[in-house]
Amino acid sequence: MRAPMLLAGLLLLAGWPLLAQENPVTNGGFEQLDQQGVPLDWEFLGNVQVTGDAHSGQYAVVMDREGSPGECGLNRRWLPNDGKQGTMLSQLKGGLRFWYRADSSSGPGTLIVYVIPMSADPFENTGAQRAIYQVPEQHVGDGQWHEGVLKYDFTSDPKVKWVHVSPRISGKQGRLLLDDVRWVESVGPIPRFKKVDIVETPGLEGDHCTIKATVENAGDELLGIGLASIELAEGL
Repeated sequence: MRAPMLLAGLLLLAGWPLLAQENPVTNGGFEQLDQQGVPLDWEFLGNVQVTGDAHSGQYAVVMDREGSPGECGLNRRWLPNDGKQGTMLSQLKGGLRFWYRADSSSGPGTLIVYVIPMSADPFENTGAQRAIYQVPEQHVGDGQWHEGVLKYDFTSDPKVKWVHVSPRISGKQGRLLLDDVRWVESVGPIPRFKKVDIVETPGLEGDHCTIKATVENAGDELLGIGLASIELAEGL
């Protein structure tokens, strides 16, 4: 091909559900701090700090990992094996909406937001798999705030009693800002491109090709009728 082709986006004719309930993720905007400057109802793991560089309000949190051992991220406040909920969520089904700015990473899978299933102990020993949102690599370093959406459902596992909201930075290096974390009953349809293939036509290489895009629905409602568009580079 003489120039790359860019798959620009998917336009969906579907609306998002309205939020009427109180936010179970208390202090999801990190505006309330304790005497040590740590947001109430959260605990820090590794190099995490409060910053005034926020999406909304006065504060956000910034997770910054630079080759240090151990975990780097956030948990809801809790105590293992005391049989209490702490500030974990009791909603075993639903979703999260949150805003993030990804300043750097050490590759795909570095910047992650988990919903972690917890037992009544409490401890992460139920055998259920975590729900995962991975920050797209194209968002890293663009200087913009993006909204992340993550669905989860642990209602079929009787061992799960509560859930953690747990952002993490893995790998050797990464920097992630997080703000405005909110629980929602439903996340709606979430279109997501999984794979894009460009296959050049034999004998017409550089002049003719077929583009195939695999789209998944990462949400909890059916996708409506939609349109896909391709933005071509200049000269194509």
